[in-house]
Amino acid sequence: MVGPSGCGKSTTLRMIAGLEEITQGELYIDDKLVNEIEARDRDVAIVFQNYALYPEMTVFDNMAFGLKMQKIYKDEIEKRVYEAAKILDMNDFLYKKPNILSSDKQQKVAIGRAIVRQPKIFLMDELLSNLDAHLRVQMRTEIGRIHRMLQKTFIYGTHDQAEAMAMGTRVVVMRDGIIQQIDTPQGLYEKPRNMFVAGFIGSPQMNFITAKVKKKGNEIYLIFGENAIKLPPAKAKRLEDGYVDKEVVLGIRPENLHNEEAFLALMPESVLEAKIDIAEMLGADTFLYMRINDIKKKKEMYKHYTFPSFFFV
Repeated sequence: MVGPSGCGKSTTLRMIAGLEEITQGELYIDDKLVNEIEARDRDVAIVFQNYALYPEMTVFDNMAFGLKMQKIYKDEIEKRVYEAAKILDMNDFLYKKPNILSSDKQQKVAIGRAIVRQPKIFLMDELLSNLDAHLRVQMRTEIGRIHRMLQKTFIYGTHDQAEAMAMGTRVVVMRDGIIQQIDTPQGLYEKPRNMFVAGFIGSPQMNFITAKVKKKGNEIYLIFGENAIKLPPAKAKRLEDGYVDKEVVLGIRPENLHNEEAFLALMPESVLEAKIDIAEMLGADTFLYMRINDIKKKKEMYKHYTFPSFFFV
């Protein structure tokens, strides 16, 4: 689940876990209605952003604590903890205290505490927010590996769309407590359902330009400022009925902007001039912030631009 802070991700996770009351609707786990079932009986494990480890206990005891409270046999506890430690590559740290471990290893201990319970569902809430950029990338790869090994359902809440796109097999985009779209990462990127999804998914984000639809002969053009862009037939057909002389929003992903001569020659009626305000050098990529008719837009190329593909909302 992905969306800006305050959109309802954590509340939804807590309702699934049984920590928040469901005021409307029904929640099923394995076709079983669980609205009135206590949290401890839902067979769900939740891992929060705050790892909440016991500093006076070893890693082993932290991971085993919940099982001891359930009166699980000692041999079974050891078996589960050692199995989880092997999955997490934490065997060498089982008898160390959490406070001497790095933040990513502390996070693994928290995940291990959930793994040993062998739940049906793992819930994770903003799990990587406390890590620096390098460790976030490393740990999202680790969580993906753990997911594949365990073959369990993971429901992961984050405000970072890059995390959601990298880790999710299905992504729920939320805004103000309302689901905007549920799809695969590729589906969200290529066929966003509304402007919020289109602008939220993708880094750098999609460019939006308000334009008027005009018909000249058999051709459809988008007019904004002093610019007139001729649409390809497939795109024009979508706007020909009902949109002529009306305003639409043109959405263009930065990677669909080109300045190669081949593109310029192929679509001369889709060329714009822009003034570069700021260039951000980011290693392999350069982000350009530019003005078209004195409107700031974010692009990735230089000087002249052609638009080979479009997205309309």
